[in-house]
Amino acid sequence: MAVYDDNLTPKQRYMREYYRMNKKHIRARKRRKYRADKEYRQKIRMQARDRYRKLKGDHVPVFGDLSEEHPNVIVRDGITYYPIGYAAESADVSVQTIRRWCNLGIIPETMKEGKGRRWRWFTSYQIILLQQMKGYNYMSHAKRQKVRDYLEEHWNTQEVDDAEIIKFGPG
Repeated sequence: MAVYDDNLTPKQRYMREYYRMNKKHIRARKRRKYRADKEYRQKIRMQARDRYRKLKGDHVPVFGDLSEEHPNVIVRDGITYYPIGYAAESADVSVQTIRRWCNLGIIPETMKEGKGRRWRWFTSYQIILLQQMKGYNYMSHAKRQKVRDYLEEHWNTQEVDDAEIIKFGPG
């Protein structure tokens, strides 16, 4: 046992030793539960975020007013911005996919601000456009160019006009 174990109670020593001996099985069981249970996954993510914030300080950017309903939503000049994770979940694509689209210039540059780290933020209209892009990787070259042109023209629009939203879809 390590030197710092001297102040542990017998039960704490037992639990520490039990975990050390069964670590592989305990972690596998937690991984299975994490994958299967959405509520448990959300709880674990919130705990990790809280630990990080406690360690690093509150890292939520200070450039706008935080929304009371959702702590990670920013309201700036009357426009609500959502973090990339929320945008990815809403669009049913991965965060890495959205980052790749940004880096390849498929979607125009998003608002990137934050304290220390530069986060990508999306408006609700931009999220709607991302939802339409789900089949982008399976589109023909001509269709991809139409999508890029449309996004370039409408990316910073704040008004959502249902008649103007096109269904990109594969093809």
